[in-house]
Amino acid sequence: MKDIIIEKLKQIEKDHQVKILFAIEAGSRAANIFSNDSDYDIRFVYCHTIDWYLSLDVNVDVIETVNDLFDIGGWGLRKTLKLFSKSNPSILDWIHSPIVYCNDFSLMADLKLLVHEYYSIKSRIHHSVNMANTNYRTYLQGDEVNLKRYFNVLRPLLSCMWTEKYISIPPLNFEILVNELVENLEVKNEMNTLIQTKRTGDILHFQPQNIVLNNFIEAKISYYKDFDNSIKVKENINIEKLDQLFRKTLFDAWK
Repeated sequence: MKDIIIEKLKQIEKDHQVKILFAIEAGSRAANIFSNDSDYDIRFVYCHTIDWYLSLDVNVDVIETVNDLFDIGGWGLRKTLKLFSKSNPSILDWIHSPIVYCNDFSLMADLKLLVHEYYSIKSRIHHSVNMANTNYRTYLQGDEVNLKRYFNVLRPLLSCMWTEKYISIPPLNFEILVNELVENLEVKNEMNTLIQTKRTGDILHFQPQNIVLNNFIEAKISYYKDFDNSIKVKENINIEKLDQLFRKTLFDAWK
């Protein structure tokens, strides 16, 4: 499958006249909660030719292609570095994914070296608690719910817990987060049962709300909303190093 994915990435390079700097898995496979019928959530960062960046036209810098098996999406280099400067959680997760499909340039390693200068607890907590709250209100309020949606709520809440406890980027592996952070045995058992159900592929069926998990979710959302409001915004972000990295990466890709 990795060979098939690499061929698809090469076709994207050809079709869009770009260089893919790195590509990773960002979905259930990276979180180690996939089943046999799980799709592949492939994310990548790319750069255009030097001339593209010298144009006066303002262009959309996103590439996407989706079908039943592959959800492939990429962000351009400039967009990526701008989001990295704001400690965007998606970019930080991408560069720490345990599944790397291609990494032919030094961008991923270079960004990891700069994480400590740009990482913002405020950004992670704010993004994660709002994602959890939106998904919870949207998908888990009915008498019967799609169990798969619990991961869309629990993962960001566990990310908040990890960030508060360790002041570092949370791992993508959902099971690690559960075992490391959840102290209540009843809640932990419900989460581990959810993991096993997901891996069997039976999780798409609608079932009654899980009251134990819902109570946990509501308590954590309330707590981290308050926690978010107590954190000051990081100011005076210096992007000089990212400007230098932008030029270095661009010229390395097309030298």
